Amino acid sequence: MLALISVLSLAAFVVLGLYVSEEYTWVYRGGFLLFALLSVVLVYTLANDNNPIFNKFRYIPFIKRPGEMSYSIYLWHFPIIILSETQSEINGPKTIYVVIRVLAFLILSAFTYYFMEKPLAKER
Repeated sequence: MLALISVLSLAAFVVLGLYVSEEYTWVYRGGFLLFALLSVVLVYTLANDNNPIFNKFRYIPFIKRPGEMSYSIYLWHFPIIILSETQSEINGPKTIYVVIRVLAFLILSAFTYYFMEKPLAKER
């Protein structure tokens, strides 16, 4: 049952993420609440040890590593996005700049994780 709920909430999240625009008025009249509730359901069902889907994917390195580095990614993504926005992106982001930004915050996050977070965690 948890597997079905997590798949349905993930599917709803993806569909809403792809097709919902900030121009829709319902987004401001309950849409954000819907996204919040879906994220709670998704996190709860995927983090539950009884979920067979999560248990299969839990130890795959390319899924596990970003989870371990998530705090560093969280710290770096916003400053890089803000500091690298250009005037030419007023009408929307350009793909090449998005790729460069993602690579930049992943590289800085990896550096922060391996050379700061891990060594400090070992000292405790």
